[in-house]
Amino acid sequence: MFNPNEGLFTLGRLRGEMDRLFSDLFNPVHRTHGGGLWETEYPALNVWEDEGSFYAEAELPGYKLSDLEITVVKNELTLKGERQLPEDENRTYHRRERPQGAFSRVLYLPAEVNADKVEATFSDGVLHLQLPKAEAAKPRKIPVSCR
Repeated sequence: MFNPNEGLFTLGRLRGEMDRLFSDLFNPVHRTHGGGLWETEYPALNVWEDEGSFYAEAELPGYKLSDLEITVVKNELTLKGERQLPEDENRTYHRRERPQGAFSRVLYLPAEVNADKVEATFSDGVLHLQLPKAEAAKPRKIPVSCR
């Protein structure tokens, strides 16, 4: 059965996958300034939705709220952050895997978000976002009249 909203979701997902593909093509391994390597996007995200909102959780252990910047434009969620670990000239690192420096992650949601009503909380190293869907993106019942 044809679902007109499914095409929009598929197109949004395709755009996100193409962005990820080109990002990986030109930067196949994400490097931290400290020499560590990531094989996946950073930060790790869980994203889900219900009828009225999208939700996202990002793992950001060791970051402070003042290290983070969150922006939403239409259906585009951008997470940015920066963390500098203290430098100590007397240290000799044998392994340095904790990420430091700046990161930026863009996520394309399947529908537009009401940016004025986005709520963000940060606790125990996890950023929690509630992103209410724009009214145009919410399902509506259409009354049917009989002739």
